[in-house]
Amino acid sequence: MLGTGQPGGAELAALTLFEHAPPDIELEALVLAPGPGVARLEAMGIPVSVDPMVGRPSVRRAVRFHRSFRRLLERVEPDVVLTVGIKSTVLCVAAARMARTPIVWQKVDFAYDGRFARPLARACTGVIANSQAVAAAVPDGRLLGVVPPPVRLDDDYRAAGRPPSPTIGSIGMLVPYKGHAHAIEAAAQLRADVPDVRVLIAGGPTLTAPDHEQELRDEARRLDMAERVEFLGHVERIEDVLDRLSVLVSATHRDEKGFGEEGLGAAIVEASWAGLPVVATSGGGVPEAVQDGVTGTLVPPAEPARLAEAIHEYLADPSAARVAGEAGARFARERFRPATLGAQLFELLREAAGRA
Repeated sequence: MLGTGQPGGAELAALTLFEHAPPDIELEALVLAPGPGVARLEAMGIPVSVDPMVGRPSVRRAVRFHRSFRRLLERVEPDVVLTVGIKSTVLCVAAARMARTPIVWQKVDFAYDGRFARPLARACTGVIANSQAVAAAVPDGRLLGVVPPPVRLDDDYRAAGRPPSPTIGSIGMLVPYKGHAHAIEAAAQLRADVPDVRVLIAGGPTLTAPDHEQELRDEARRLDMAERVEFLGHVERIEDVLDRLSVLVSATHRDEKGFGEEGLGAAIVEASWAGLPVVATSGGGVPEAVQDGVTGTLVPPAEPARLAEAIHEYLADPSAARVAGEAGARFARERFRPATLGAQLFELLREAAGRA
């Protein structure tokens, strides 16, 4: 198994799925960056090693990683390798093929779909996608199945609800395409009708956008929202955020490099599980996580005014918010139970191992 120790949505989903591995499955992990995920793997009793590959590796560094990974395969002799995300797959596929070890790419987003995803998928034994939208770029014969991200919440969990002030939350790593700035702008537009509106931003910094939190703080100050926007950093217990919300907002959008659309949106699913209404942008796999007009509202990406309008409908009508939240709780429990999805993942990996 290979992923990264950084607490992004794909890594958190993979860790949750690993927690539901069947008892006859033995796991060993290699991660590309240190982080909280390493401690969580160790707490599960999974042997883990770290081979840092931050950023784009040089040719020399990639070759060194290839040799190191070959030695790991020789030592462990795994039945199958699961790589989480495109970077880990690119780094591992050649060594796995040379060792005649089946390799499965867990495809979690749309990165390089236009030019690179199809040949990479053909180089792998198979692909497991996290949504039907993400699976669309996988060539015929390579898609093993679709396993969406599981929730990390107790079965009977519901958000506390009714915070002292109307509060919207935006959850995700602090990178521009997550749309936190659009959530802040939407809240600013709401102030005429909802003067006590507040915003919670939950997510840690990234190496690719280390200054983005300061950029968001500057934007909040420009919009006269500095006292109404709270930055929580990386939050280990998502419940600590959801308990404080009236509405979950997911404003992801495609950036100028083509990145940013959600593969599905784990935070969206968990907010629905918690009984919260969701307002989300409609790109990528998000329509598979939000039943528009039922569990929440979908709006076009990069249009804060439309975000504000949809949010206002729930803040102004608690009954509508409650009905959407209850529908979301039912929907999430039908589709995103971790034990069910964990069983699906490992059944697909058994299938891939059998192709050796």
